Amino acid sequence: MPDKPQDSLLIVDDNEPNRALLAVLLERAGYKAAIAKNGIEALEILRSNDIDLVLLDIMMPGMNGYEVLETMKNDPDLHHIPVVVTSAIGDMDSVVKCIELGAEDYLYKPINRVLLEARVGACLEKKHLMDKEIKQLEELNQMKDHFVRTVSHEMKNPLALIMGYVELLLEDEMVPEGEAREFIISIQRHTQQMGNLIRDLLDLSRIETGMSLDLEATKLAPLIETSIDNFKFLAEKKSITIDYTPPETEVVLTIDPSRVQQVLDNLLSNAIKYTPAKGTVGLSVEVAPERATIRVKDTGLGIPQEVLPRIFDRFYRVQRDDDDATEGTGLGLAIVKAVVDQHGGDIQVETVVGQGSTFNVTLPYRSPPSDENVSSTALPDKANSTR
Repeated sequence: MPDKPQDSLLIVDDNEPNRALLAVLLERAGYKAAIAKNGIEALEILRSNDIDLVLLDIMMPGMNGYEVLETMKNDPDLHHIPVVVTSAIGDMDSVVKCIELGAEDYLYKPINRVLLEARVGACLEKKHLMDKEIKQLEELNQMKDHFVRTVSHEMKNPLALIMGYVELLLEDEMVPEGEAREFIISIQRHTQQMGNLIRDLLDLSRIETGMSLDLEATKLAPLIETSIDNFKFLAEKKSITIDYTPPETEVVLTIDPSRVQQVLDNLLSNAIKYTPAKGTVGLSVEVAPERATIRVKDTGLGIPQEVLPRIFDRFYRVQRDDDDATEGTGLGLAIVKAVVDQHGGDIQVETVVGQGSTFNVTLPYRSPPSDENVSSTALPDKANSTR
């Protein structure tokens, strides 16, 4: 007898006597049995009910067992459900194909009752262990996020106090130029880095825990120009040219302007940081009927293809000798991805090591409404951008 008699099993078979026999055997073993006459019906039941395991026939009209299995394993909501194939096909190729498609086990017809109970019990025990592990990981992740939020919040006030005293010391003429002042400047720089880390942690936490967006129809150009203005000084220090090509027509997006400003700032800041002196950073906007794509292109170091899947992970930074001195929290791109996802958008990266990278941010687009309903920018107006 299984440890959990409440487990629900779905029998998928086009043969009525086979379905009836399996249902009787499983119910006598303490399981709840549901039945489906074909693949389409099986998928409908799986998507509307809590099923713990599927007993799946292969040879069915219409949608066969291979297709059902493949559909389940490609569906994020169904791929975790174990499947035991039941088939009269006894050749090894069929067994291998089912295992490759994701089946947990394979039983030949006619079904042996003892073997059926043993295989089903083993599959369910494995599933329950995995479910328990996933639940524990989710709980640990929630605890970790709560800890990070709490610690980050509690650190804000002490850091603000330290920064205040450091600024007072630097303004004091009693601290002359020399080693002591350099120490104080170093304290200021590292305190600012800690402050940036705390800010990014709290921002990412708010976004990932479902912070609501303040959506409004917003002109895109002023946001881009503000971002360029914010980092113009950083670009000039490295003799980097910011080449902005504005769209031919006005672009209005239904967005949270402060959050999209954050996306632009992070992408432009990264592009400048990772572009060598005298390089170029380009910004442009491509408008389509239902979307707008913002491109931030640099002539920097590029990103190795093997690490591309990880660049939006929290705290991940590409480890290379030529950019070890570049400062950052490792959260900027994670914030960018979270904000873009929250807007229902998409972000893609094109990169060649040694030549540079292009980040393409696509956001939903709509035609400009009347001027009185359009926000020109989420931030105070600034000077014209570098062209």
